[in-house]
Amino acid sequence: LSDVFMKTLNYTQRFSRYRNSETIGAVRRLLGKERGEDKKLHKFEQAALANLCPETGEEAKSLIPSLEGRFEEGELQELLDDLQTH
Repeated sequence: LSDVFMKTLNYTQRFSRYRNSETIGAVRRLLGKERGEDKKLHKFEQAALANLCPETGEEAKSLIPSLEGRFEEGELQELLDDLQTH
């Protein structure tokens, strides 16, 4: 196997957090859930949260600036805690 293939395989294995379709579906439902006026996550925000896996609301807001001002710290932290269980 080529060197590029092996590097790509190692990269995908290192960052593949969600390993089965049930988990992926649960994460999508969690992130796609309606949270009230102006609190629905955009597709980009859903993907970024799922891929970056921030541990705190502050970290999430610094990585995804569009979250700033839309969520209370506790709301965002609760979402991140739920995300960590998957």
